[in-house]
Amino acid sequence: MCQPCANLSYGTKTLYTPQQKVYAQPPKDYKAAFINYVGRHGARHLTKAVKTTYAYDILRKADSLGALTPDGTLLFKMVDRLDQIENGRVNNISMLGRKEQHDIGARMVTNYPELFSKKDYSVTIAVTNKVRTLQSANAFVSGLKKKAPSTKAFRIDTDDEHLRFYDLSPAYTRYADEGNWVSALSELENEYAFLQISRAFTGKMFDATFLSAHKINSTKFTDDVYGFAMIVPSVSAEAKIYNAQTRALDFLSFFTCTELDILARLDAAKDYFTKGPGLDLNGIQVKIAVPLLADFIRSTDEYINTGKNVAALRFSHAEAISPFAALLSLKGASAVAAHHQQIDSVWQPANIIPLSANIQWILYKQKNSQQYLIKFLLNESEVGIDGLDTDTFPYYRWNAVRAYYINKLAAYQTNPDADMKAFLFNLQ
Repeated sequence: MCQPCANLSYGTKTLYTPQQKVYAQPPKDYKAAFINYVGRHGARHLTKAVKTTYAYDILRKADSLGALTPDGTLLFKMVDRLDQIENGRVNNISMLGRKEQHDIGARMVTNYPELFSKKDYSVTIAVTNKVRTLQSANAFVSGLKKKAPSTKAFRIDTDDEHLRFYDLSPAYTRYADEGNWVSALSELENEYAFLQISRAFTGKMFDATFLSAHKINSTKFTDDVYGFAMIVPSVSAEAKIYNAQTRALDFLSFFTCTELDILARLDAAKDYFTKGPGLDLNGIQVKIAVPLLADFIRSTDEYINTGKNVAALRFSHAEAISPFAALLSLKGASAVAAHHQQIDSVWQPANIIPLSANIQWILYKQKNSQQYLIKFLLNESEVGIDGLDTDTFPYYRWNAVRAYYINKLAAYQTNPDADMKAFLFNLQ
């Protein structure tokens, strides 16, 4: 690849940018009263040490035997440089990730100053058991405090039940490992000749003797290297510390633009099947987000009943944000493709679950009344709800929204006050 590819997609590794800057004014006498927020962690480092990957192991072995081609030698140098950058940083958010989160927090104050102008306002914060969500929460709050120094954040609680629900359901674990999506993805891989692409890519890195003597898993090797390529933008600030110029980490240069497009499509398809609308919008990969919906309804009700807090902030992962967006029927995030080759026409991971992706419910209260409106933001862009009408888009009547989602929960034989651990365990 000599020139940058047009429309190169980084999928879920896309760096975050807000998707809207100017917003529709609320109807007369309505002001923002409460924000329900869930966000993905910021841009991050790898979640697995470079030296523990299959690709590194094979490259190291071939290098020790003098069996690398010139391309293989260059690739191994890149992998080694990436390892230097990632050493001690695995599972952490990157410098860019901190900035993403800080800026989202600062924009929240700028966009809804009426919430944060009180002398002593408070927010609640929940994270998962992964350090990158705690780091993201701290960076986000630093943005809040920079714009509104009187922030009083409650302690940060770990809440895997509502934010890592996909890890708590035995049925979903089975689905993720061997669901009906596996054959659909395999069919797509065959149509895109993924095996041939991976074999050709692997063949460029090792000499013929090594290839004949070792049974290399070319698809796994290719997946690992592609994963290295996708993480590079997230760690670009750290790379500068090591004087790693673009060429030093240019994993993309080993692929053609056509190959990169295919790899991106397959990567997106897997996310679509396991985290998004998939083959069935009512499938387990969407139902798994019921605990988060229940928590949003419950916390909104709590604000209306008590007036406590101005925001409930949650920091999670792509595996939570995407199914939640589908469960909410957010436009652009909940359509089922007519055929698996058409996934990219209805579902784009870069638009739905980039790094620092977020979903916000902004609740508005009418002056001198108990009437509430609500609008929905996906990555800071006003978004509509499929199946729910409003005459004042992007604002919906809260009572109508609540009834709409309560009916969804009822269809899954649960409610906002149900035992969500029991729901996840019994989910089929």
